[in-house]
Amino acid sequence: MDPLWAESFDNFADWALGNGYAEDLTIERVDVNGNYCAENCTWIHLADQANNKRDTIWVDYHGRHVQLMKLCREKCLSYDAIHNRLTNMGWDAEKAIDTPLYNPKDSLMSKCRAIGLKYGTVRDRIAKLGWTEEEALSVHTGRGRHGKALIHGNMTGICARCGKQFEKVNGRQKFCCDECRESAKNERRRK
Repeated sequence: MDPLWAESFDNFADWALGNGYAEDLTIERVDVNGNYCAENCTWIHLADQANNKRDTIWVDYHGRHVQLMKLCREKCLSYDAIHNRLTNMGWDAEKAIDTPLYNPKDSLMSKCRAIGLKYGTVRDRIAKLGWTEEEALSVHTGRGRHGKALIHGNMTGICARCGKQFEKVNGRQKFCCDECRESAKNERRRK
């Protein structure tokens, strides 16, 4: 500690008032390894002080030497995601920050949910059959009258009553028209 400050509080108070002290500021050592003395101290906001610690990560990003936390705030990026890219994945700062972060809405699973397909089916089409993601997501499947798998590109189906191919209104539609649906209903009632 500065010997003048240690001598009396008034010495410290005089320095503080002459060097930018304000109620909303806190004392900060410019060099975190240095002493509390007039040459090494300044007044800053608490949020800024929290970033000037021995374990603060500094990176070189497009010619700037900057604190990672501050840079993530500037770029509106997740500090944890960028930190993981740097420390666990071994990326350099420019690649870690400039590469877009993963968006869960872009995941294959969320795309499957959005169109009502099973994720496992789509994944198998891509991995086992070699389909592109677009192909795997665009083909809807169902079961025909005799349990045979049917593949339809535009939500087509085979009527469970007459066997005629038809355009489906929804994925669960089994009959091509009201007449076939009523006929099947009546047949079930008779049994």
